[in-house]
Amino acid sequence: MVLDGQVDVLDGFDLIARLGPGDFFGELGVAAAGRRTARVVAHTRCQVAWMMGWDYQTMTEEYPQVAARIEAAIAERSKTPSGTDD
Repeated sequence: MVLDGQVDVLDGFDLIARLGPGDFFGELGVAAAGRRTARVVAHTRCQVAWMMGWDYQTMTEEYPQVAARIEAAIAERSKTPSGTDD
């Protein structure tokens, strides 16, 4: 999750999205044990938070509303070949 700053989501060298505070990425690897569909690089100086798979399981039990948001993002981002909506 991006806490501060901005990151760019890239498919090859094509910019797919720019994410900022409150946005998240890498959800396929944590929630669904899926493979990477894009790469993310810092656009500005940024601060991010991360979690491991076992942390995700605990989080889904304690904060089901957050898990629902992540699952919705996985479904939405899976609709296009690049794994994103752009």
